[in-house]
Amino acid sequence: MSGPLTALRQEEEARLLHVAVEQAIHICEEPGLLAEMPSIFSKERNVLARVPVKAGDPVVFTNDIMDITSFMDSPEVNKATLKVDEATITQLEDIGERTSATIEFAMMPIPSSDEKHPIFAVGASQKDGHVYYQHLVPNPEKIAEDTAKYYQEEFYLMLKALDALPYRVATDGETADLIEPLAEKLQISIIVQEKLPIAAMLVQELFYRKESLINERRGRINEGAGFFFFRNRIGAKK
Repeated sequence: MSGPLTALRQEEEARLLHVAVEQAIHICEEPGLLAEMPSIFSKERNVLARVPVKAGDPVVFTNDIMDITSFMDSPEVNKATLKVDEATITQLEDIGERTSATIEFAMMPIPSSDEKHPIFAVGASQKDGHVYYQHLVPNPEKIAEDTAKYYQEEFYLMLKALDALPYRVATDGETADLIEPLAEKLQISIIVQEKLPIAAMLVQELFYRKESLINERRGRINEGAGFFFFRNRIGAKK
């Protein structure tokens, strides 16, 4: 959960993180439990796990030694599929022109006091920082209905705005998985980056601009209220 906007993850992810940290602390504090932990140098891929055995509040956990092989190198069951039609792909292929600039593409949540964080789609050149595409998606709950579809559609719109097909696109791991089917069709290589500086900068600018405007508006309201109160108090003295 690295990156500049780790505080904006979904509530379920935050809940699971809390559970994971809580159980990790339990392992550290329980006497002798660390001694049961399999060696990290062992060829066997075993780990000490805290396994929920009884639902409730709180959930009851027990200790277990688990083989993590089944969790690794598993078939990509949830791999995204192509969500755009052939006509859309043909439109992009007809652009013809290619660009050597690495294009940064991101779908980033905007900080918000509301539980529904708007998503900010951005496409920019990492060579000169020029922003070719930016779009605020106001209804993130719709994205959750078919995430791959919305991500690929935003990727398509970004490429249309760019009016050229890049050889390389830099993005985060989650976005890479979701847009990969379309990128492969267009022979675009995906570079997974932990940090996307241009997108992060734009999101921060939008957030602070929004907060600044809100605070400025509140200040004006407070000034007006103060003036009204002062004027009425003066008028009351006769």
